[in-house]
Order: sequence, then C-alpha cells, then structure tokens
Amino acid sequence: MLVFDEIQVRQGRDVNAGTITYIFQVEGNEKDGPQLADHGLVFLFVPFADSYAQPVGVFASKGPTKGVELAKLVLQAISLLEAAGVFVDGLVCDGAATNRSLWNHLGVSGKLGNLRHTFENPVCPERRVFVFSDAPHLMKCIRNRICKSKVLKAGGDTIELEHYVALYKADEGPRGALKTCPKLTWSHICPSQTEKMRVRYATQLFSNSVADALKYYKGRGVKTLLHCDGTIKFTKMMNDMFDALNRKIPREGVRTNGKDIGVLRNTLQFLDSWESELQRGEITKEMFLTRSTSEGLRVTLSSTIALCEYLLSTCGFRYVLTSKMNQDPIERFFGTVRQAGCQNDHPTMPTFLQVYHLLSVYKLIRPPKFGNCQLTESEEKPCLTVEDIKEVFLPKQKHESKGGKLAEKMNGLISTDLWECEDILPSSCADPAVKDCIVYFVAGFVARRFRQKATCTVCKNALGNTEVPQHGKIPELVHAKSRGFLTFPNIHLYTLLRSAENYFVSHASSPNVYEETLDHVLLTHKLTFPCEEHKEMLLAGILHYYVGMRMRQFCRQQNNAVRKLAREKRRWQNTCRHKKTTFFSVSSPKCEHI
Repeated sequence: MLVFDEIQVRQGRDVNAGTITYIFQVEGNEKDGPQLADHGLVFLFVPFADSYAQPVGVFASKGPTKGVELAKLVLQAISLLEAAGVFVDGLVCDGAATNRSLWNHLGVSGKLGNLRHTFENPVCPERRVFVFSDAPHLMKCIRNRICKSKVLKAGGDTIELEHYVALYKADEGPRGALKTCPKLTWSHICPSQTEKMRVRYATQLFSNSVADALKYYKGRGVKTLLHCDGTIKFTKMMNDMFDALNRKIPREGVRTNGKDIGVLRNTLQFLDSWESELQRGEITKEMFLTRSTSEGLRVTLSSTIALCEYLLSTCGFRYVLTSKMNQDPIERFFGTVRQAGCQNDHPTMPTFLQVYHLLSVYKLIRPPKFGNCQLTESEEKPCLTVEDIKEVFLPKQKHESKGGKLAEKMNGLISTDLWECEDILPSSCADPAVKDCIVYFVAGFVARRFRQKATCTVCKNALGNTEVPQHGKIPELVHAKSRGFLTFPNIHLYTLLRSAENYFVSHASSPNVYEETLDHVLLTHKLTFPCEEHKEMLLAGILHYYVGMRMRQFCRQQNNAVRKLAREKRRWQNTCRHKKTTFFSVSSPKCEHI
C-alpha cells in the first residue's frame, strides 16, 4: 500500500552549509518571489505481510499540494517503487479537497452508477491500483453529519441524534455510579471542533455497546427511545462495517469464507439504496451523507472487497488485515514527529525534515498515546518500562499486601455452604433499578475472569454458568449484550457485589474507600462459599478486584470532570479577555472646549 498525507508546519528557514543558501523555500509567483514552506507531504510504503512502514518521499510546499501535482507525484512514486521490486496494489488518502481532485485526475469516481475505484498501474498496465479513502476519517464524517443534520433517514428508518442524547441522559447517575456505556461522554455526541478530530469518539459512538444500551433502555420503556430501532440498526451496521475495515489481528483477518466480505457488500448495497432514495426525491439532502463522504465510502468499500478477493485468490494470502488499507501508519508517523518537539505541535520545516530523516532509518520514539489513531499491542515497546523499574525497587510482596491482608481478615468469617449452579436469579424478580442490572452484568464479568483462573471444579461451578438461560428483569442487560458467551453469575456473588457497590457509591470520595467498603461488607454481609480450601483467597480476590476496578473508574470520571471544568474556565477567560480588549480599544469621545 502507498499511503500519503500532509502535515502543517510552522514557517522557518535554514542555511545550506554547502551552498550558503536559504533552504525550505518554495517557488512563488513573479510578484511575491520565493516563499517559506508551511506544509510537508510524506509518502509511506506499507506492506501487507509485515509490520513496518517505510517513508519513501517527502516534499515541502506553500499551502496544500494541488491535485494535479499530487497525481504526478503519485505516479512517480509508484514507478520508482515498482522499479525497486515493490508491487503497489493500493493508494490511501483522506477526504481533503486536493485528494478528491487527485481522484479526478486519475479517473477515479465514487458516483452512483459511475463507479471507478481503480486506475491503471503506470508500470504494469495489466495490473490495477485500488484507491481507498481513510476509513477512520469516514467514520468521523458520518458522525459529524449526524451531529449537524440531527436526523438522517434511510430505508424508512430514522437515525436521530436525539436518541444518543437520550441514552446519555438515561445513563447519567450520581457521582461514581455504574453505567451501561461507561465510555460514552458528551464529547461523543456533541464534540467540539478539536474533539471532532478524535477517531475514537466516532467509533465508540457507533459501537455494539451503544446499540445494546439503546435496546436495553427501550425495553425499559424510556419514552424518548421507544422509536429508536432505526438508530440501533444503523449503529450496529456502522460497527460491523468499521470492524471489517479495520482488522488488525491475524485471527480476525478477512478470509475467503469469512463474514467480513458479506458485511461490506451489504453496507455497499445499503449505501446505494440510500442514495437512490435521495435521487428519487424521497428524502432531502440533509437526510443523507455529504457527497464527499458517500463517494469516498463507496470507493473504499468496493476497493476493499476487490483487493481482498485478489489477495486471497491470486496472491495466496490466507487472510488479509484491512487495517493496512487506512492511514494509521502515517498518522502514527506524524504523531511521532510532533512528539519529538515536546509541546511543539507544529514543528518548523527544518525540525520536521530532521526528524523525518531520523525516523526514515531508525525508530527511536514511540507514537503518542492519543491522536487520530491508537497504538495496538503489536507496536514496538520500549526496552525498559516504568513497570520494570518499579519491579526492581518494590518488593513483590508489596503488590499483594492488601489482597493478602484481606484474605487473612476473612479467615474464619466465611462459612462453607453450597452455591448451586441453578442459584442465579428467580424469574419472578420485581422490576429492578438500572444499577442492579449493571451490577449483575459486571458480576458476570468478574465471575468469568475468576473462572478462567480457577483450577478447582467446585470454584468454577460456584461462580456462575454460561449455559443457564435466565429470565426476569435483572439479567436483561446480559441478554442484550450477550453473543452467547457471557456469564450468568451466581446469586450469592451478585448480592455480595451489590452490597459492595451500594456502600462504594455513597463513600466514593473517601480517601479510605477501599478499607471502608470491605469492612462494611464483612460486617453486614453473611459470607459463604462451597469450597473449603479456596474460599478465603477467592472471595478476597473478587472483592479486591471489584473495589479496585470501581476506584479506577471513579478516578477516570473525576479526572474527566476536572478537565472539562478547566476547558470551560479557559474558554471563559479567553472570552473575558477578548471583551476587555474590545472595551479598551474603543476611543473615548473628544471633549469640546467652550
């Protein structure tokens, strides 16, 4: 894959020691003369069967590079790579206007009824080069369209922004409370100009977790979500589409008999049908995607399907990682360049080229944690981490001190009693609070985690079961989120964690919330477990893990609230400063002498 993108840099000049001339200037018009460059264009080569990304070209320009110049550079880059023995099968870019102009010069079109998603290889006319628009950028554009239009309509279904807002409000609770969608924030639904650039805000909004939560609250009779079927359907479709376009792990790669090709075909058919409704006048332009987004999505879906089939059938690939067909490698590259200058988000052109040449031959710096893409486990890690340093200076027993002390404290407080596998929940439970449903879901997660670690059959059977279908109100969230593998926790485990949750929420701000919560559970809850040998260590481990997890979640919520308050404070200060400047800039009236 050949990937290219531009980065904005600050204007700066330098002197060439050999020729004693200024560099980092580009040709201007006759009137202005040479001008300082403020954009850097980078070309990267990304192989399908390896994990590296190799920069192959860099160019400086004043302003974005025009489409006709991009077309010349792309064809030249492909020719040079092919001459070096590299087979270039794809070209990836984002949806900028100059890149769409490049498409026109290469004969690429995403129009309905006139689809052309490939162009001729300049070196080997028998082969075609598949064109892609960056999938993460497309997800951002779709989310931004919903935020702007408020309502989209496709196939008789409505996709409304208000449904996501209603979910956010229904999921709100007291400070530190559990949520069905803990990652969903107001920034996902109504992002600021800066937050609109965050890919993860768009992908987390269009996720199965959000779709399941919408379905769950609809089942609970939330009035504003009674007619959210269209939003649920669209959210699931976007989730499945992005998963198919962003496969990163070999075991999840696109295969010949896999479902991803079918998902992409169905999405392409849905997009064509949706645009046909617009052409027939059944919906307005505001109820459809923008032209750039729809054409980019159509080209990307078609190219992904065709290139995957080509690699699987002709080139002998067992699977294809579709994440290679987006701009993540170059976004990581730009993130590393910006990070090399510490807080210098936009480096000068000399700094940018110095870092470019350094990274072209050796990777010294890791990409930043946040940006337009995120690191995966396959990314290279530093040789020495903070955790390694802690392991050297901190004794091992220190890590397990609290868990060990809790197990000692519980010694003698737990009676041996049977936890039957059928002791999940009676089907005649009264209508519970949402919090109880979430605690039950989390209890299943905890049970599954400790079942995997347990070696004792009695302990495994006591914690829960994945094969016992439970009916009633409390397991509704588990049924909504389950794909057949979620665990239904034992009723004793559920009541234990519910007792811990009730106390934790009311004392989450206490500096000793860990000790206070566990002391409360030990004093007020009758502890039983069927395994005489492991009862103290297992229940202590469960309580230790649960309270620690809730403390980390509470800290994250508090930190997000503090950051939001700081942003609002800075915005208010800037507004006041602007008003003050405007007030003093007004000239005072002249005094007339009598």
